[in-house]
Amino acid sequence: MRRRTIKHQFVTTVPNPMKNGVLYISIHYDTCVHRCFCGCGEKVVTPLGPHHWAMTYDGETVSLAPSVGSRTLPCRSHYFIRRDRVRWLPPFTDDEGKGIPANRRLDARQRAPMNRLPFGAG
Repeated sequence: MRRRTIKHQFVTTVPNPMKNGVLYISIHYDTCVHRCFCGCGEKVVTPLGPHHWAMTYDGETVSLAPSVGSRTLPCRSHYFIRRDRVRWLPPFTDDEGKGIPANRRLDARQRAPMNRLPFGAG
């Protein structure tokens, strides 16, 4: 079942087993990890850093940028995490001009240094 809201938890290391619906954030290891929010249960890892994802924490909620795409998983889920809410996008496809190739180009543009938000920024 697709989630629309999530919880976040700051950790040093990711617990085993991980709970569904929780975004685990390890500042120590510059990584966020969760079970895919589509409900398939697959592990999704989003490394944090200038050439990866940016995590923002406003004191209450968490956001990740750019979008999270499970391109290599059978579910091919694609979503944004904004303020502990999941905004679903169409699943990835192999069609040229959309899906995986287009999203890789979009992700590369969003990862450009001038488009980055520092940790903790709104």
